[in-house]
Amino acid sequence: MESRKTVCLDFDGVLAYYTKWKGMEHIGEPNSEGVKLARMLYDAGIQIVIQTCRLNGQWPEQDYDKQRHMLVKWLEENNVPFHMLATQKSGKPFANCYVDDLGVHFPPNCNDCADAIYSQVLEMLYR
Repeated sequence: MESRKTVCLDFDGVLAYYTKWKGMEHIGEPNSEGVKLARMLYDAGIQIVIQTCRLNGQWPEQDYDKQRHMLVKWLEENNVPFHMLATQKSGKPFANCYVDDLGVHFPPNCNDCADAIYSQVLEMLYR
């Protein structure tokens, strides 16, 4: 029996527009393409995990709970389907695929790719 496929979507930059950190209370407007992607995946029967660094363990417990509630409310109000909200407290979630606006692809078992990936990393860091 084949297990259900899982996709991990980053919150800021994929589902919500992100234009630099403006505080815990600020959540960007929905990114229509990210929301559309989440709905397409959900409708295809794929399990969706939402990953966020907003809940990174730097906040007191009451602020963590408040922020988590705000994120779930935002997802529900914007009709973003999901099965789990993953945080740094819970560790890196298992997924068959990760979608992140700040990611650089590292091909598995690549040979002779470090120079190209180094250039991509520098481009992302200093854009």
